[in-house]
Amino acid sequence: MSITGRRESEAHARVATKRRGALDPTLRLAAEEAEEADEATASGRAGAPFDSSEPGEPPERPRIRERARELGVERLDDGELVALLVERGVVGEPLEPRVARLLREAGGLEGLASLGVSALADDHGLGLARGARVAAAIEVGLRVARRAKERGPVASSSEDVERWGRARLAHLAHEELWALLLDAKNRLVAERMIARGGLHACATTPRDVLRPVVRESTHAFVLVHNHPGGDPCPSREDVFFTKRVAEAADVLGVALLDHVVVARDGYVSMLEAGLLDAGRGVTPARR
Repeated sequence: MSITGRRESEAHARVATKRRGALDPTLRLAAEEAEEADEATASGRAGAPFDSSEPGEPPERPRIRERARELGVERLDDGELVALLVERGVVGEPLEPRVARLLREAGGLEGLASLGVSALADDHGLGLARGARVAAAIEVGLRVARRAKERGPVASSSEDVERWGRARLAHLAHEELWALLLDAKNRLVAERMIARGGLHACATTPRDVLRPVVRESTHAFVLVHNHPGGDPCPSREDVFFTKRVAEAADVLGVALLDHVVVARDGYVSMLEAGLLDAGRGVTPARR
């Protein structure tokens, strides 16, 4: 039998399998997996890290998995996060357009969260495996959010912020700067990593801090970063940087409530240390 004849025979067999799969879920899942493998082969990306470009077209930006590893998933936009779950496009519709259409039809992440596995798999064409993967990822996020809300506002005191920072940052061998975005009742709206590797080594600017603050329409925010050396006392550079952020936030009408430094040996709240004014500005560093 020729290659063309064999492929046609296999295609007819899969069609028959799908028809039987309407009654047999096991056969149906097998047919979907076979189709996914054919799609990857036809697009020339079988077994390779996925990207959103057409065959022979250079990618417009680094591959999503590489961006996630280099920058962290918290730096990815909604489409990139969903693309990590969907993984690849189909013949005639590469990954990015496929994900953009999915988000558009669903009404964004909020609409996507309201869809169940069946709707994702059948109505939106993801298939059972990818539909279940997307639904499971959304459910994990919803459970984390619900449990965090049950624990109360994260920024009601510097001790709350310190507990948040110690669990995530105190053990690290490198510095990370995070912004905790709050609503009018000091409830946590979002957590955003601003820089990794130190405030100054990364050439971090107030614009880097305020970009997610503006994007999330935040009422107020708190900065948290760690000192891997173990001493939580803010440096002069830390205080100067915080002053610049506070002044820029004041222009935007957003409150910088505190900047907490955590380390193995404890923590320092710039507000409680008198380095951050209870309003907007920052006082000079104490000697």
